[in-house]
Amino acid sequence: MLSSTSSFERYIPDRGHTRKLLIGLLGGVLLVLLFENLFRGLGVRPNIRETASLWAIQRELATAAGAEKLILVGASRSQLGVDIEELERLSNRPVVQLAIDGSPYLRVLEHLADDQSVRGTIIVATTLDRLVSTPGLSRSDQWIDEYESNYRDRGYLKIENNLVAMLQSASALYANVVPLTVLFSSITQGSGLPISYIVTQSNRERNADYNLPTYPDIYIARVMSTLELSLPLREFDDLDQFETAILRVARANLVETDVDDMDLSVVQAQLAKLRQRGVEVVFVRFPMSGAVEAINNIRYPKALWDRVMSELDARTIDYRDYPQLDYELVDGSHLDIRQKTEFTRNLFQILERQVSLRE
Repeated sequence: MLSSTSSFERYIPDRGHTRKLLIGLLGGVLLVLLFENLFRGLGVRPNIRETASLWAIQRELATAAGAEKLILVGASRSQLGVDIEELERLSNRPVVQLAIDGSPYLRVLEHLADDQSVRGTIIVATTLDRLVSTPGLSRSDQWIDEYESNYRDRGYLKIENNLVAMLQSASALYANVVPLTVLFSSITQGSGLPISYIVTQSNRERNADYNLPTYPDIYIARVMSTLELSLPLREFDDLDQFETAILRVARANLVETDVDDMDLSVVQAQLAKLRQRGVEVVFVRFPMSGAVEAINNIRYPKALWDRVMSELDARTIDYRDYPQLDYELVDGSHLDIRQKTEFTRNLFQILERQVSLRE
């Protein structure tokens, strides 16, 4: 019988290495938990980052087959003012949030109009100036281009982006990039980190807690941003003096606007495409208050709004026509988290009278 011998000896891993690996992993987890609790103790909250990839997930939903959707277009007023979960419950339809903070929406409307797969109802949060095209590259242009180049019809990216959003919504550490110098200063001086009063959700709805920022600073900053003019540097004894001075400047610099001065051709072209395939479009003027409202009424009177909407032959909801949509706003421009659900219910009741929204 043939026999053979071998000098091979099977290697048995040292269990000490496994123990060290487990200790290292446990130490890493404890370190992450330590910093997570440290961040939360300094006032930092989980918050999903507003990115092109997050917008792309919603844009894919607008194209997806299935139930007709409610598609929200506009800017920050739409994101902060609509309770998506409540609107979905009331309408029994999926709601897609495509508003982009601080960016003109006409390119988004054009993108939807050119996409034959888009069906349903588009709700556009707008003011008169947003109905006219503006020159230059906006965030809307960049995000649409990125969607077309990198995200359209790529399902695996949706999974990846959803996982990232889920982690950001659960972890203050993961969601916030804080420079070490700022973190060290906050720890040594016992001061909190800069806290955002706006929190973004995975469906791109945003919640603004106006109990967090300092008042009236948040209101004054919004009024000055709306004015788009400078005031001489001076001290005001109270808000009444400030608002009086602001409105005086607004009236002095008023430039009369007429329908004939507004180039509505771009929005009219998109509306024609959408109507041709049965997509309903409703323009909504969200509530304003205080000096922000007064400045807008000086520049774009109610009569002008009505004439423009008549020119567009558009369905429209103007908060000034409905007492139930008229709210006092902390910053004069956006709804607080404690107001948005009631506002959404009131808005839905009015929308339903114009468009059949229930399935």
